[in-house]
Amino acid sequence: MGPTGYLAPVLGVLAGLAGIADTIPYVRDTVRGITRPHRGSWLIWGVLAIVACFAQLADGASWSVLMTGTQAIVTGAVFLLAIRYGEGGKNPPDDRPAW
Repeated sequence: MGPTGYLAPVLGVLAGLAGIADTIPYVRDTVRGITRPHRGSWLIWGVLAIVACFAQLADGASWSVLMTGTQAIVTGAVFLLAIRYGEGGKNPPDDRPAW
């Protein structure tokens, strides 16, 4: 394996760690009630992340799957938090005009 052969695993792991790190503040703010994620949006993004992950696996990807897999997991976790702490669904949003 040449010198660039070790680059793919390193970048795959770094991408996965970055995906986790950039979600931590959002999850923290969601639990604190500062941020209220929309259930519908996070459901759609979660499904898209899962499809992208499986598409990469089907195409024979290796280390890049860490990024899409991590994205699917953290997006799914935010969706689960959105069920309890978020908005959307049957309840109208608070910023609706009072006519």
